[in-house]
Amino acid sequence: MSGIDVIRSPPRGAPEGLPARRRRPHRLTHQAWALASSRFIRSDVPPILDALEGCRRILDVGGGTGVVVRRIAERFGGCTTVEPDADNASAMDEQRREGVRIRTLRGRAESLPLAEGSFDGVVATWVLHYVDDVVGAIQEMIRVCDKRDPGSRVLIVQGAPDNEMIGLLSRACCAVAGDEADDHEVLLATAAEVLSGHGFRDIDVTRVNVELRCDEADLEERIARAAEVLQRFWYDRHPAAELMKRRLSDELRAHFSRKPGSIGNDGVLLVARR
Repeated sequence: MSGIDVIRSPPRGAPEGLPARRRRPHRLTHQAWALASSRFIRSDVPPILDALEGCRRILDVGGGTGVVVRRIAERFGGCTTVEPDADNASAMDEQRREGVRIRTLRGRAESLPLAEGSFDGVVATWVLHYVDDVVGAIQEMIRVCDKRDPGSRVLIVQGAPDNEMIGLLSRACCAVAGDEADDHEVLLATAAEVLSGHGFRDIDVTRVNVELRCDEADLEERIARAAEVLQRFWYDRHPAAELMKRRLSDELRAHFSRKPGSIGNDGVLLVARR
């Protein structure tokens, strides 16, 4: 493995040598994702596309509103995606009607409705913190990745250790909800361990940049809009939503004094090849 030092070592005592899952999965609604998506500056997409170079049968797991799916389809001539949310699936169906070659299937990462070895490139961007069974989801990605093709690969993107957006959400929202803080290093370490155990010996990790744009001229409006976007992102319609927003507002006032125009949402791109 090269560059794997970006990911923290698995904690001691984890079953079968794998990191323990520390929290229940988040639930993300289509409306909350669409609200945030319009503000994201996705500099992580070009490195994902570059890492897929040479692949022709590509699966995106958990396609969301289709930002990455569309870019894959445009560059490589098509993309299959498995998406559990009906509204997100409908959004990608609209793109297909616009002439983009996207095949959308309803399903979950832990039980992909696809044949074994169907793809030479499998992508899951910002997905593992939403699934119920992290190890099961990774094993499913491995199952549908063509083991007969020496160039087949699995790509996973999760948050970087110093991700500002995850830090804000963990301190202000997870705490109110009674959830453990997010630990994407655990998710990445789990992915690396499972992939390595299934013959993916060449594992590379690279930092990728994403930012949540916050460009309202008035500071109080900027704080209020950012607090709403962040609170709804993981806890849309939560009964303690107003308390979460108040706590986020306090955090955001300090954040914007240091960094006025955006919130960092940097990730780690893990590329595993056989």
